[in-house]
Amino acid sequence: MARLAFNMAHLFLHLPIVLEGDSQCVINQVNQAETVPLWLITGKVETMRSLLGTHMEWRLQWTPRKGNMLAHIIAKWGLDSSIYGIIPCNNLPPNIISCDTPTSLGLTKI
Repeated sequence: MARLAFNMAHLFLHLPIVLEGDSQCVINQVNQAETVPLWLITGKVETMRSLLGTHMEWRLQWTPRKGNMLAHIIAKWGLDSSIYGIIPCNNLPPNIISCDTPTSLGLTKI
């Protein structure tokens, strides 16, 4: 998924972009250039490092899954439903669309 985010970021060249991911292991390995990546993800880590190096206005940061439940729930729903590719928002169940709203997170208006 991170690679897809990097591909999408190319649509917004020269704009500051924050790419977020919930895999702290991957994020740390990408951001710590002196670290030798785990062999299983070496290719992904090196590709993301290279892209970040050529786009100084981009930043990669870790976001806990709790901080973006929508991404996690959509991925799980797609896997459970065997749905792949581009999914129009109007095809998503209402409970997924509203999962990151303040009221669904137990927050009140400030």
